[in-house]
Amino acid sequence: MSGIFSQKKILVTGAGSGLGREIALAFSRLGGTVILAGRNTQKLEETAQAISETLGKSWVIPFDVNNNQSIDNLFDEIKNKVGTLDIAVNNAGVFSFGFVDKTPSEDFNHVFTTNVIGLFESLKRELQSMKENRAGTIVNISSNMSIGLNIPGTAAYTASKAAVDALTRVSAKEAITHGVRVFSINPGPLATEMTQLPGESAADRDKRWRDLIPIGRIGDVKEIAEAIIWSCSGQSDYLVGSRIVIDGGHSL
Repeated sequence: MSGIFSQKKILVTGAGSGLGREIALAFSRLGGTVILAGRNTQKLEETAQAISETLGKSWVIPFDVNNNQSIDNLFDEIKNKVGTLDIAVNNAGVFSFGFVDKTPSEDFNHVFTTNVIGLFESLKRELQSMKENRAGTIVNISSNMSIGLNIPGTAAYTASKAAVDALTRVSAKEAITHGVRVFSINPGPLATEMTQLPGESAADRDKRWRDLIPIGRIGDVKEIAEAIIWSCSGQSDYLVGSRIVIDGGHSL
């Protein structure tokens, strides 16, 4: 698969750490030019440095998914730098823990603003760009929590990801008539800071999740990135509107 993305311009939001960083690195290793978007410029620069060390190409563009002006600036700069996107991975998101009767409305709204409204605003602009060329692929990062795990304390996050799934399927049906594919990747627990409790070590986190996942371990971000690479590689053009769950059996 060497160089299969050598002519592709790829946007990855939330590219400064965790899954987003690994997705960006994976596309870069296969020749893609990657636009790294996110709030933490220092972490984005670290991702860009890792890409440059393998002779890859990337641009860092500061981006706040909760700010429409920032979203406009991102897509204006993309148009000026690279023209039309070929692939977009909407990965930016937040997690919040809290039982329904104890969750402040502000916290719930923040999760929805980030995970749903922000994704919608990005998705809308991606579709507008790609439809002009009648080609493109959009990957929305959702979660296996959207499909019925119903874990207490995760109402805001679970509801937001269910909304992402619904938005993905409707937009996929609209977009495919214009040559643009949209689908979601729904990972289970991954070895990132998001699955770590405050003060918990990575080893303790991995041990805690080991007993909860049938495969007997927490997931690796590389496994998700590899699935995204396949789904964007041209070997899966029949994949439209799908919800791809990768969770080691956690949702069974």
